Amino acid sequence: MKESWFKRTFRRRKNVQDSFTVLTTASKIETIDLKDTQKQGIIGNLSDDIGKLLETSENYDVIIYAGEENQEDHNVQEFKTHSQILSARSPYFRAELSSNRVKKEDNIFIFKKSNIPPDIFKILLVYLYAGTIELENTKSTDILKILIAADELGLQKLINYTQSYLIGKKSEFLRNDPVQILQTVFHNEGHVKLRDFCLETICNDPEILFYKEDLLNLDEHLFLMLIKRDTLRLEELEIWKDLIRWAIAQCSLTINIHQSQNWTKENFDIIRETIKNFIPHIRWFQIPADEFWREIRPFEDLLPEDLYQDIIGYHLDPETTLSTMILPILPKRIAPL
Repeated sequence: MKESWFKRTFRRRKNVQDSFTVLTTASKIETIDLKDTQKQGIIGNLSDDIGKLLETSENYDVIIYAGEENQEDHNVQEFKTHSQILSARSPYFRAELSSNRVKKEDNIFIFKKSNIPPDIFKILLVYLYAGTIELENTKSTDILKILIAADELGLQKLINYTQSYLIGKKSEFLRNDPVQILQTVFHNEGHVKLRDFCLETICNDPEILFYKEDLLNLDEHLFLMLIKRDTLRLEELEIWKDLIRWAIAQCSLTINIHQSQNWTKENFDIIRETIKNFIPHIRWFQIPADEFWREIRPFEDLLPEDLYQDIIGYHLDPETTLSTMILPILPKRIAPL
């Protein structure tokens, strides 16, 4: 039986991504294969034409003020945009424009995005209008800002693309500003792929972060997360040294790590409190006896007394029964490269 025009025209397609529909008359919809349109440049022309709307602001009905104004800097820029495009492309704008929360003046919607710098917001608008973005010549710090803003606007495809781009750069982008990058990706739940990559990369190449001043600015929960990982390619003694450096910085103390004999009781008390959550996650019983005696014994007052006695007893008699249960059972970390 011959298929009716109605069914032939409106039947559900299995490969929607391979075709798109255009209105050719008031009553007929034709399907065009994208393989043909790519040859003809139709999609490219469509992207260019919509992109021109952003340039000309013709028939705009939304004004967005991006950036923050303060006493030292006037970094606010006005963007004239179109509600239909914003709603179609961004879940955030779709929700806001369909609510009664947005201020209107003379039938123009008014948005203020003080948390997104104007240069970053302009990049996002180009993406929303034309579907294009250029990251190759963009600084890593700006790419992170794009990632944060894309998360706020609900641009999941852009989030995925940006994460994949950064991962494709291997560890190069991490070396520029490891702390800011780590703290950015961990404070946004949508950046799981990039978060896992950053952790794995730093564990395999700890010098990206450890032994450097950058480490001193790392949040406690991120530092602790790294130390807990079996894949962190660092010797326990090196972890201990960096932990003490980090703790001194957190407490804003002017004491020297190499002159602990000059520390006051108050100094020891403050540092002990700062590192207490880290103590259970250092593999104490894997530190050689000579290194422990030479490098850690001067900081005896930072350790719980029963743990310190257990470590000494373990090195004197490995068969001794331990009174604490602090990590003798954890596996040795992967050896440094």
